[in-house]
Amino acid sequence: MDGGTLNIKGSTSIKSAGAPIYSSGTADNTVNIESGTLESTDWQAIEMCNSTGNINIGKKDGIVNKETPILKSAVKQFNTRSYRMHMNFYDGQLIGGHGNIIGVSINELEEGYQLVENEYEEDNQYKSMSLDQISSVAEIQGDSESNKTYDTLEEAVNSCPNVETQTTIKLLKTIYQTEQIIIPKDKNIKLDLNGQELFALTDNTIRNEGKLEIVDSTKSAEDENPTERTYNLLGTTGGTVIQNALLENEEGTKEKAVLTIGKGIKIYYTASGLNYNEYKYPIQNQGTLKTNDAILKATGGYVYVINNTGTFELERGAIETSGNYAYGIYGNSTEASTINGTNITLTGNNSYGIYNDNEGTITINENTTITTQASSVYNNKTGKIVMNGGTLSSKSNTIDNRSTGTIELNSGDIKSESSSNSSGGIYNNSGGTININNGSITCNYSGICNNR
Repeated sequence: MDGGTLNIKGSTSIKSAGAPIYSSGTADNTVNIESGTLESTDWQAIEMCNSTGNINIGKKDGIVNKETPILKSAVKQFNTRSYRMHMNFYDGQLIGGHGNIIGVSINELEEGYQLVENEYEEDNQYKSMSLDQISSVAEIQGDSESNKTYDTLEEAVNSCPNVETQTTIKLLKTIYQTEQIIIPKDKNIKLDLNGQELFALTDNTIRNEGKLEIVDSTKSAEDENPTERTYNLLGTTGGTVIQNALLENEEGTKEKAVLTIGKGIKIYYTASGLNYNEYKYPIQNQGTLKTNDAILKATGGYVYVINNTGTFELERGAIETSGNYAYGIYGNSTEASTINGTNITLTGNNSYGIYNDNEGTITINENTTITTQASSVYNNKTGKIVMNGGTLSSKSNTIDNRSTGTIELNSGDIKSESSSNSSGGIYNNSGGTININNGSITCNYSGICNNR
């Protein structure tokens, strides 16, 4: 399908190993599935990754029918997947694996209803997603009205007082967030996921303009086996999960929002199928970003885990990517940022741990590890990289000083497995400055390669 309208009604049944509805084109499509069954035994029920337009499941009439239509995918595949289309979900069930059901931005639900995930009685590998009437999803800790709960996260946020003292919102159930939540500049909120999951199903799902701390009081980053992590903040549609804002006040001065991602928070993001002209990022930081033992993971290519134009301070935790052209941190800032003991591991090709694309300074401190296929650090312009400890390892130029910027090595270990005579531990390409005061460089070929 590449352009046009598809209408499915009645007791229609489409079953296939591939996607029952598929498009590889970029045209505008409208898919209307009013009833019937679509099932893929090995793949996705709907795959329209590059198309634009709408996918309408059911009929908007104020009544929710959970019996039809039925869309079922293989358990390890997304039920519905598109990067540019939007879904309107009014009736029926989406059946797939937990965390893999929704791979498309949600535009509209039947009014008064919310997405819920239930057990699928016919096969316990699967989950069934449908609509239930809106009910309590959050509460404000210490609310003057005893045990008051809120039907949406937006209501809870808007009910927090405009004071400097932090107010805690606790989730009571898993949320599939289909509308943007804005934290106003005069609010100071701690969002406790409380062992629940928050699925970000729209672009810029959380926009922070004030002070926001995200934690999970039920989890400990140190105690949990890294190979058995349970992710609790998930972005599965290719949109930005958290946008941390930079605001301009009436006097024309800038005000930075402050975002803290705390202990126990594990963000999982997938954005496969993108291209060089369309990088995506779970976190867009224009203000001040702080992490404390947070785990940030992205699958698929053409991703910046953190897209930074502000300033950041990372404390411990981890950043992981597995796709090609998937960067840990992309920095386009003139300000100073620090990394303290964070483990950054990228397994894809052409993926950089840190890509410094402006004149800002990034300081790498003790116990930080950055392990990559491409350069661990790529200093592209006039910025500065200061290494006070930690270990950088790559199969290419471990530090690539591409322009007239500065590399300062005060302590730490730099390792390169490249055997090329034009690459090594530190590669200085265009008249930049390399200051080595201490530390070690271990390479298969060149320790320092000065190309100009």
